[in-house]
Amino acid sequence: MIRIRFITLLFFFNSFVWMQLFNEVNSRHLKGEVNVFSGIQNNTLFCSILLITAVLQVLIVEFGSVAFAVAEGGLEGKYWLMSLIIGSGSLVVQQIINLIFNASVHYKGLRMKRRLQKDGAMSTRQADGSTRSHSHQE
Repeated sequence: MIRIRFITLLFFFNSFVWMQLFNEVNSRHLKGEVNVFSGIQNNTLFCSILLITAVLQVLIVEFGSVAFAVAEGGLEGKYWLMSLIIGSGSLVVQQIINLIFNASVHYKGLRMKRRLQKDGAMSTRQADGSTRSHSHQE
C-alpha cells in the first residue's frame, strides 16, 4: 500500500516537472505565435538547460529512491508515457491561449477601426451655434 502511494506521488511529481519543461518551450514565444519550436536550435543555452533538466529528472525518478525519497525502482513505462502525455498537454493549452490572443488582437483592431469611423463622423456645436466636424483633415 505504501509503494502505491509512493508511485502515485512520484507520478504526479514527474508529470508536474514535464509540464514545466514543456512550458519553458511555450514561454519562448508569447505574442500568439503558433510554432513555439521555431528557432529553438539557435539558442544553445536554452537547449542545454532543457536537456540537462530532462536528464536529471529521469535520473531522479529512476535512481533517486533514497536521496530524494521517491519510489524504489522508479516508474514503469506506462507511467512515464502518461507523464509525458500530461506534460506535453501544456503545448496544447498554449495553442488554445494563442488562438484566444490572436482573436482578441483581431477584435481590438476592428473595434479601433469602428471607433475611428465613429469619431470622424461626430460633430460638435460651437458657442455661436454653428457645427464643426471633428475629422482629422482640418
